[in-house]
Amino acid sequence: MAGASTNEKEKSESGEKKRTFKPFSKKQGEEKVQTKLPILRYGRGDNFVRFKTALSEVALEECGDLGRLIRLEKYYVPEFLVPDYSGAGLTQDEERKLRMEAMKAHQRRVEKMIDA
Repeated sequence: MAGASTNEKEKSESGEKKRTFKPFSKKQGEEKVQTKLPILRYGRGDNFVRFKTALSEVALEECGDLGRLIRLEKYYVPEFLVPDYSGAGLTQDEERKLRMEAMKAHQRRVEKMIDA
């Protein structure tokens, strides 16, 4: 027993004390980010359907048309609708130029999805 008391005296003399637990404080400006996505649970009572619909909504907001991939379960390719300028009183050359511009805009939209 005498040996135990000398060890305690040596620890107290050397300055070794038990450290008390201090929880880490949050840095200023760092707050918990709220997400719309629920946590996906596995097994009995899973929430896959709710998670998939929430993920689809968030993906549509953040990624645009590329977010449709989740709901459709295939790659979404926007269809090209040829605009009808026959009632506008334009010449054939002007109609052709406008259709060409519409095709270019459609192609840019598709390329934007591929690059994302």
